[in-house]
Amino acid sequence: MSARSSRTPSKSKKPPACDACKFKRVLCHPQPGGSPCPRCSEKGIVCKTTPIPRGRPRKHTSDAIPSEDPQPSSESSIFTLQPQIELSACPELSSDLVKHLVDSHFPLARFPILRGGDGLRKALASAAWQVDLLPPQLRVLVCCVCALSSSISFHESIIGPGLRPDSFQDRCFFPGSDLREYGARRAPVFHALHKRAYTLACEARITLEPSEPNAASCFILDVLERYRIHDMTSRPWAVAYVSHIRTLAASWEQGDLDRAVWGGFLMAEALMATSRRMPVLVTHNDQLLMTGVEPPSLEQLFKKLQAIHQVARKPGSVAFTAIRPFLFHVVRLARELYESITGVYARRQPLAEVAVVNFLASLSILQSIVALTFDSIPALDRDGEPAFPSFAVLPLALAGAEANMRASAFAMAFGFTSLVLALHQEMEYRATVGTGAVEDRWAQERVGVLRRQTHELASAAVGDVKRALQLLTSLPHLVQVPASIIEGWAQFLLAEADACGTVPSEHVDVFEMLQSALKLFGYSGDTTHSSGLIDRMEVYLAKHRNPANSSLAHLFPLDNSWTGMFPLDIGLGDPSLTYYDNFGTSLT
Repeated sequence: MSARSSRTPSKSKKPPACDACKFKRVLCHPQPGGSPCPRCSEKGIVCKTTPIPRGRPRKHTSDAIPSEDPQPSSESSIFTLQPQIELSACPELSSDLVKHLVDSHFPLARFPILRGGDGLRKALASAAWQVDLLPPQLRVLVCCVCALSSSISFHESIIGPGLRPDSFQDRCFFPGSDLREYGARRAPVFHALHKRAYTLACEARITLEPSEPNAASCFILDVLERYRIHDMTSRPWAVAYVSHIRTLAASWEQGDLDRAVWGGFLMAEALMATSRRMPVLVTHNDQLLMTGVEPPSLEQLFKKLQAIHQVARKPGSVAFTAIRPFLFHVVRLARELYESITGVYARRQPLAEVAVVNFLASLSILQSIVALTFDSIPALDRDGEPAFPSFAVLPLALAGAEANMRASAFAMAFGFTSLVLALHQEMEYRATVGTGAVEDRWAQERVGVLRRQTHELASAAVGDVKRALQLLTSLPHLVQVPASIIEGWAQFLLAEADACGTVPSEHVDVFEMLQSALKLFGYSGDTTHSSGLIDRMEVYLAKHRNPANSSLAHLFPLDNSWTGMFPLDIGLGDPSLTYYDNFGTSLT
């Protein structure tokens, strides 16, 4: 019996699940001979299985990050390591610290692939929150999330010893507070964690294999680069994540909610590029693939909204009808602005006057749509009312109609004012470099007329900037807005004040909001480049300051828990745009 049983062949063990099925937490059917599993074959992605080490991780006697940069002689520029950073500043990613940083980032992550972060949480929980036990792609993603969350964390391992907030409800987070000290203290750790994520990403070659973890990691690395480099000239990580998204989107099944969320994401991406005068990576085909069919023209949309406004009984009818086509047109206009007016090739040519005229006409229609949207929602114009307290912390599925209306109105006002600012900056640049020879007098006069029209539109848009700021749950939300946009409007108002010798009374509130926003940016990182703006604005505000009339006193009262975007028990959005996290659910 024993001899026969010893000759009985043992049942073969089922191979482990592939990385993609493991990340999705679905049943995998490994195929013999190294063939891809059915799910990966259907989606057209690489079927790769990474062995996971079992047991305790090996103790390293030296730092996990190499002290010397490898020689990048034959590598692409994306794999060229950053300048050397003090490695001793990088904290050990213990299980408790990883959990703290991941909880700080989710569930309100801005990247649609990461919405909620449930898959990442389950993978970390199965590995006892030990980063070294994760597959390479997930390990890179967790390190990227930790690096990004270190820009908002108050943990002692991040900020260091000394005075620090006890929580995100700490009284140090009051409107108008100067938090730049915290940004300076966290900078060494932030950059060290960024370097760690960057190095692991280069080693894992995440730019070469389209997958959801890799796309999310590339997106976060692009955000981290914006923190590190104020004047970016290239965005290799952004090119990679957009390429991954195009590949992955072919197999996605998207409902109306996903299309609305992606519309907001694409607009945020386009406006970030526009604010830095960089190419818009989102193509027209990308918009159709991720947000749906071609919307009506701006003229047709405005007429439709006017008709709805006249008969609508629900306050949000205009906003919810307008938001998706509005976002689509903002991305289109951002792309046209770079290609025809502000781009490198366009700047080498005489100003395209027809393109500027058409762009101004489109901006005028956008402004009319924004005004109609605000007019259709009386609750948005009630003076003294604090911003909706749950806007930033409720999951999308639980957000109420008022939160969605506010988010839609903010997205529209933000998109319009960002395009106006970009065009105004370009017209001012053209004025400084001249338009050609002296004999082109008529061309100079025409350009002068266009410049004055652009300036008038920018002056009128200041009111929309104020309304957009008032719709935020708190001024710290501005950490999620590209700093270049806030700085751009601050420079515009400073130029107006310099010309008049004082701040116009109608601009004092916006002036104060923008200055406070620049200070609050300092909580997340080093804002040395904006210190001069803050000091110049303070000189003008000192002449107008009156605590009883301060716009910040009633916008974000201390009993409103306006730092609710940060609570660790339910999660926190990453420092990028989150306004679209709340619209698209109340379309009825």
